[in-house]
Amino acid sequence: MPGKPTVTVEAKLDAHQKDSVQISYVVRNLRAGKIYVFNVLYHTDVRGNRTPDPELAYVVPAANQTIVAGKFQIPIPAGMKAESPEIPYLDPVEAGQALAGKISLRLPLHAFHPYLPPAETELNLAANKLLLQIGFLDPTLAAPREALIEPAQGAGAGHFQCDYGLGLKYQEMLTQELMVPQAAR
Repeated sequence: MPGKPTVTVEAKLDAHQKDSVQISYVVRNLRAGKIYVFNVLYHTDVRGNRTPDPELAYVVPAANQTIVAGKFQIPIPAGMKAESPEIPYLDPVEAGQALAGKISLRLPLHAFHPYLPPAETELNLAANKLLLQIGFLDPTLAAPREALIEPAQGAGAGHFQCDYGLGLKYQEMLTQELMVPQAAR
């Protein structure tokens, strides 16, 4: 929306070692009200128990030799059913405030998607562009009776969750291309 205050992301590669790439990011809320950022993914064990991992990120190959790494809500693929949709935890960011986060990508890089089996194929950072994507929700965009966001159960204080369908409907994306040093490729 032209003229409307926005939300921004600034990201950088912090460190690259033989076995990982570290990314730090800051989301700044320049809007008039609170937003909620998809900031914490989790590991799920065979019993369905969740262990939050604030450095975990989805890694999804995309068109045009692009790899998307980030934290956002991914829709269930067409033709697939999920007993419990995976929705990252949300962290609130008040108007005029910022939220810092980290992502750790293990090398060699493999796709990580909540609804697809782990990929054996290595993703080649040298032959691909790396995009960071962070999703967020602005509750002021929801209709008056839509229960969009509520405190997350079992995720620790300060984390929130959203309704699956409404989260997909209202999710906005922040994107930044990252330059990967030759040593990390």
